[in-house]
Amino acid sequence: MILLVNPTDANHVLAGGIDVHRTTDGGSSWTSISYWTGGCGEYVHADVHAFAYKPGSSDEMIVGSDGGIDMSTNIRAATPNFSNKNTGYNVTQFYSVAIDPTANSDNFLAGAQDNGSHKFSSAGVNSTTEVTGGDGAFCFIDQDDACTQITSYVFNNFFVSTDGGNSFSDLGTDGDNTGSFINPADYHDPMNLLYSSNTATTVSKWTVPAGVRTDVNISNATGIVTHIKASPYSPANTTTLYIGTSNGEVVRAPNAHMGTGVTGTVISNGSMVGSVSSIEFGASENEIIVTYSNYGVQNVWYSSNGGTSWTSKDSGHGLPDMPVRWAMFNPNNTNEVLIATETGVWSTDDITAGAATDFWEPSNTGLANTRCDMLQLRASDNLVAVATHGRGLFTTGIFSAPTAKLTTDKDIAYQGQSITVTDASSGATSWSWNFGTGATPTTANTQGPHAVTYSSAGTKTITLTINGAIVATKDINVLPQITAPYALADGGNFEVNPTHFAAATTATASACGGSGATLWERGTPANAITTLASPSNGWKTDLDADITNGTYESYLYTPLFNLCDTDVAATYTLRFRKSMEAGYCNGPFAVQVQYSTDFGTTWQTLGSENDPLGINWYDRGPSAGCAIATQIFADQKGFANNYTNQNTEYNLQNLKGNQVAFRFVFGVSSVFPDRYNRDGFMVDNFEVDYSGSGCNTCAITAVSAGVQTACVPA
Repeated sequence: MILLVNPTDANHVLAGGIDVHRTTDGGSSWTSISYWTGGCGEYVHADVHAFAYKPGSSDEMIVGSDGGIDMSTNIRAATPNFSNKNTGYNVTQFYSVAIDPTANSDNFLAGAQDNGSHKFSSAGVNSTTEVTGGDGAFCFIDQDDACTQITSYVFNNFFVSTDGGNSFSDLGTDGDNTGSFINPADYHDPMNLLYSSNTATTVSKWTVPAGVRTDVNISNATGIVTHIKASPYSPANTTTLYIGTSNGEVVRAPNAHMGTGVTGTVISNGSMVGSVSSIEFGASENEIIVTYSNYGVQNVWYSSNGGTSWTSKDSGHGLPDMPVRWAMFNPNNTNEVLIATETGVWSTDDITAGAATDFWEPSNTGLANTRCDMLQLRASDNLVAVATHGRGLFTTGIFSAPTAKLTTDKDIAYQGQSITVTDASSGATSWSWNFGTGATPTTANTQGPHAVTYSSAGTKTITLTINGAIVATKDINVLPQITAPYALADGGNFEVNPTHFAAATTATASACGGSGATLWERGTPANAITTLASPSNGWKTDLDADITNGTYESYLYTPLFNLCDTDVAATYTLRFRKSMEAGYCNGPFAVQVQYSTDFGTTWQTLGSENDPLGINWYDRGPSAGCAIATQIFADQKGFANNYTNQNTEYNLQNLKGNQVAFRFVFGVSSVFPDRYNRDGFMVDNFEVDYSGSGCNTCAITAVSAGVQTACVPA
């Protein structure tokens, strides 16, 4: 609870609890002026901790909560407004992190205090997707099959995804309040078994993804279970669990995958006290580090003989008196160890060093001196991820060989549009860039990031060389700016200028049961849909096979068209031929045409069902009797019927005066029971027609900050 008196009105007082409350009569009466659910008024995240007024103002102030920062510009109004101010404010308190097993992948899960479990899919400080809500606790990505992912809420409430984190459902029974609030758990990848704390002497075992639960009693364990580790050295088709408790015990429990009772063996000694926070292994089960999260105790212990004897690696080794929450061996040299502590990550080059050696030192370059809760290692490239409790998620290639990697903020862009190219390498000490033909700049020799534009269209290859020899490349598609009209001979018949169009698919399509990164294909069609208007080529959702069950969207992008004639008599018409083998009238797949007037930053659905501006336009929509399922398109509009080379047109009168890009969106949802054995959708003979008396030529203009909303008559 926090109170703050208004700088100019002593009767005006704010109180922070779950919500923001206010009195204007010195405390005689109080009202809520924010609501964490958002349903009854202005939204501010739950659990308010801080208030501050802008100096010199009694109306403008900020609120600090578990959700970050919110600002009000009229706090004394009858109904004050609040707006979130978290852009670039990297202060999320993560308890846990899980890492995709694919080398160089940017896919992570992380569980956040009071902010749910988040899915990361790109490098750098950026937005994430909250896949499950509440408090985000322990989370896992199966290291043998990244399609299987697990998140958790408090206690024993787990959620499972089998489509790469695109959707989650309850694992077992929801509302289970056994275990601890942030409940320790571990996932044994080879056995597809999840283990979690239940009672003082019991762990719960869950089959994944089925969610069948068995409670397993571990004998000889005392105290609350504070850590669980499934040994990576468990014999084949078995699980050996190591249990840490609040009494400082470490208990070894072989064959935990069997039955409801396992005989545990205490391998810790009486000097090891506190709450066990992590158990980690080096080259074998003989090499163990155990950490504790307490003050006033020895928080790091090491054994080289499987727990027969232990040596403290805390006091006398240069480590301050502070909680240690996780440990990790360098897989290339197990003498080297990282630990996650109350003041960041610390490291040693030799965990076996003698008692009088000060060998711990901070390893926080690029990382704040903040509490760190978990470390995870990706075996494929030895990338290390650290979950901080207050500064977000960080990664390091400290255990990795130097690797070149680059990212771009766009894989498909338009001529003249700024593209941000970022180094994502590990172990780089020098950088040499070549951005490809038509690029400005053409080359660079600093790390960046670099803003690059292209004066010409086509496939561009960006090359990064680090340390003089290690190379990474990435291709991006730069689509042209074209002044309408755009005729069949210009490329609309798909026989010439193939780089005028480009395809992309959401990541979940290729990873887990979808159709791949380039579902749209240009060429001669086979299978059920084969009728063309052009001589030999169309763009089709897989030229020669049915679509694949999954939840994804696949995109076919067009050039950027200058529609500069704003005269009332001028007309622009979008025209194409469509073919489709449909499933149901509302799914499991459908197609929309979308447009953008800001160079692809945002997209809008073009038109409505039975639109008077269209010919053979959408036959499905909210008012058309059979609307597209919301799991496919939220606005429920689109094509979902059987067509053969059907002429389709749309009058673009409402878009005159703009530079407009179009895309065909093929949306699929896995919620339907069947009818995925269909040939999908095909586009042919794409045109943008123009009729008018003049101003049908526009100068191609550079894109300022990636946004331009009107073309300029030449």
